[in-house]
Amino acid sequence: MNELINKIYLGSTIDLMKKMTDESVDLIVTAPPYGMNYHGNRRKEKPDAYGRVDKKFDPIENDDGEEFEELILKYIKECHRIMKPDTAMYMFCSWHKVGFFQAELEKHFTLKNLLVWNKNNHTVGDLYGSYAPKHELVWFCHKGR
Repeated sequence: MNELINKIYLGSTIDLMKKMTDESVDLIVTAPPYGMNYHGNRRKEKPDAYGRVDKKFDPIENDDGEEFEELILKYIKECHRIMKPDTAMYMFCSWHKVGFFQAELEKHFTLKNLLVWNKNNHTVGDLYGSYAPKHELVWFCHKGR
């Protein structure tokens, strides 16, 4: 029986992926930045038991503009490289950029479906001028069959 070993790595996802062997991954389930300049404002800043204060309001890094698009282009290309033939990927995205994700994924993968994850609860975000979404979208695609 093979021993399973779990490790956590700290670093740039793309830099870490570049160290991975070609065609070595069986499945990718991922939620990269959505390209919507997400900035949560539902939680309040308060010190934890040690007096540290989390910065709950910082936007997600590389979640907007050209930096976002460049990041996703590199990321999708690396996903394709490390995936074994005839494997699948599930990539979460938001309706804000569903067309962008579709166009970029189609360059490397066969898109099979756009799934809707019904979360049955409201998510955080712009709650002052918009409906609070209760779902997320997930692209289901194949490398090969």
